[in-house]
Amino acid sequence: STKVIYCSLNYFQYANIIEYKNLTQVGTGELSKNTKILILKAPNLKIIDKEGMSLCSSLTHIIAPKLQSFGNASMGLNVCLRSISLNIRNLGSESFAHCTGLSYVEFNMVETIQRNSFKSCYSLQSGIFHSATTIKEQAFSGCDSLAYMEIPMIKVITRKQVATKQQLIFNPHIEFEQPQIWQQMQPFDVQVMNISIRQSKYYHLKMVRLMKAETIPSKSFSQNYKLLFIDMPNVNTVENRAFQQCYQLTEVCGNKLRTIKSEAFAQCSNLTSINLQGVVSIEDKAFQSCFCLNNVDLSSLQTQNDAFPKCVQLKRVKYNNESAEYFEEMNIANDQRVKPYGKRQLVVQMKRTKQLQPRVKFQLKKLSALNRIQADRQLVAQMKRTKQL
Repeated sequence: STKVIYCSLNYFQYANIIEYKNLTQVGTGELSKNTKILILKAPNLKIIDKEGMSLCSSLTHIIAPKLQSFGNASMGLNVCLRSISLNIRNLGSESFAHCTGLSYVEFNMVETIQRNSFKSCYSLQSGIFHSATTIKEQAFSGCDSLAYMEIPMIKVITRKQVATKQQLIFNPHIEFEQPQIWQQMQPFDVQVMNISIRQSKYYHLKMVRLMKAETIPSKSFSQNYKLLFIDMPNVNTVENRAFQQCYQLTEVCGNKLRTIKSEAFAQCSNLTSINLQGVVSIEDKAFQSCFCLNNVDLSSLQTQNDAFPKCVQLKRVKYNNESAEYFEEMNIANDQRVKPYGKRQLVVQMKRTKQLQPRVKFQLKKLSALNRIQADRQLVAQMKRTKQL
């Protein structure tokens, strides 16, 4: 039996929290490409076969306490999946390959981690496998953000098994050939934003505030895998590939954006909030493979090519006549309720409001004092007139 627990979420408009009470096995490809599952609750599920739940582009969590086995490529390309912790025993090859939003994994009953199990999980930061005795080659290939692992049963590990661009910490300690980390970043002019690209992606850059910059140059922040939030209130132009492959980037705060060049935010698979209300030009593939992007205002857009390919969640768009044909071909209706909903943007605005409060209170006190003085003067004048009469 299937039970829809909750639906019509603001963010994933057509995705639902779904419960499969009697489901014990997901067959080969059975739920593959299902875009309507946001959270899966399956209390009796034991097996997910080959490609059983691959390409579920809305899936963020799976609750299955009895699950024992993931087949080959069973959860591949679930780009919105954030974390997973289960007592499974069997982990097939490529079972979580290309889950670009996955940041935390805990499988304490798994004994063998197969080849390519977590291939290209660019956002994966922590992996905990207390029973693992074997890690096959390329099991963690392309896990550029991986910085912490607990694999107490493993005594030796090489870069053929784990490929990361971080200083990897093991608990307990294991000898491991660490990647070469650049020791220093070259100095750069904040206003010009002349950033050393190759070096910057090795740092744990999570939040960026650019208060004076007006243009973000090409490839300035590309491949910063841990970047979460950008505040750029005066930026009007984002050049080619400026934020390409910032897989964990979720929010861009800026009200003066006017031009977004080709592939500027391509493969930002977790991008959920960006204010495009004033944008007049967006070039090809600017938001390609932004799988979580939804709720965008393009009412000022004048020039647009194929800017949103593979944006599978894009369903809420406010657009003008210039863009009508493009979005109608994608079966996206014009939604007038769209606004940029950004959690961090709201926090920034609240902080700025709080900073202004003392000044406002002072002005109010000053105004109140002036009003009292004026009232006193009027009272004195009235008393003088009364005395004269």
